[in-house]
Amino acid sequence: MTQGSDRSFPWTELEIAPTRDEAEIKRAYARRLRSVDRTDATAFQRLRRAYEVALGYGANGEEEEEGEGEGEPEPELKAAPRPLSLAPIVREFMALGRANQIAEAIGAVARFIHGNALPSSRLAELQALLCGAVLDAEEQPPALLVALARYFRWNEVGNLLEHYRPDLLGRYLDRQGEAQAWLAHMRTIVQRHTLEAHTAQWLFRRYSDAFARQAIRGVDRLALAAMVREADRFAPYLGDVLDPRMLDLLARRLKDPVGIVEGKPKKARKILFIWLALVIVGVVARNSLDLEHHSYPPSFVPKISPVAVDRWVEFSLLDHRLYAFLPALREMRRDIAEIRYGVDTTPPNQHVESVPPYLELPVETRFVTMQLRYKDGTTSPLYRFDVPANLH
Repeated sequence: MTQGSDRSFPWTELEIAPTRDEAEIKRAYARRLRSVDRTDATAFQRLRRAYEVALGYGANGEEEEEGEGEGEPEPELKAAPRPLSLAPIVREFMALGRANQIAEAIGAVARFIHGNALPSSRLAELQALLCGAVLDAEEQPPALLVALARYFRWNEVGNLLEHYRPDLLGRYLDRQGEAQAWLAHMRTIVQRHTLEAHTAQWLFRRYSDAFARQAIRGVDRLALAAMVREADRFAPYLGDVLDPRMLDLLARRLKDPVGIVEGKPKKARKILFIWLALVIVGVVARNSLDLEHHSYPPSFVPKISPVAVDRWVEFSLLDHRLYAFLPALREMRRDIAEIRYGVDTTPPNQHVESVPPYLELPVETRFVTMQLRYKDGTTSPLYRFDVPANLH
């Protein structure tokens, strides 16, 4: 005879009286599912286990009808079959990932899913376990998480992970946002006429045999080493923007004492002086025009030059989703109290109190308006940013 506390499960978890009516059990599960905290994996698994056990009792017909057998000892309740353990495939997947065998790791997951015909609930649980394990393991290559997202289609709206563990999906999308912000920053650097810009240009070149036969000249070794480390971290999230073979060549050259020839590129000093002169003339002219034609608050002008407004928002279309990345505003986030913005509307009708890496927008968005409120109480003018036509 089972103890009272044992007999109360699973009915107390489902908040119903003992029953063999599968329809009633399913309705109770649906009610509890709406109230359970989806971010609490333990609570969700306990509710799911209660649901499976209750269905098992109903199928075996082992619960007593209400009012029958009073005074007689209750029979032992037979436990439902233990669900298939997901731990072995997670361990195998992580081991293959640590060995940088990305294709083999994804193949092992695919064989496990097809071989066991997992229901959607267990498939969602497997996705959450794999995603959480890779996100929490610093030794795993970034390409493993990207391959996992591509296999389970996490960039599509309404995927299983979005419903089961939206917090994990948010962490994955944050990493995508960091990669896009880094890419925007590097593209800004390469437009300058500096040694750092000449160094950064090597990241965006495509591999060729000519590069493999010669040393890398006119670069800053320390800056290149830092850039290559960041590129290795973010490249899997950026598709084919960066050439993996070129990054591998740069990494090998950095290990070779004669593979890098430091110094300024030819004519760099002359170009630098001309560029500085043009920048000074341009800044003076622009500031005089802006201060004459615009009524900026006195405290706004030192915070951000109008020249940088063009970098506030950078639009990108990824997997049929439109994102507005905010790399310049992220650099200013310590001074910003609130971002007010509107989607296809001139007066801002939405706001965020911190500066996120990106804003997700409807795919059909035509423009975004934006205004900043600073921590000292001042506000910026209202600006409009049009979505490029090639993203529609």
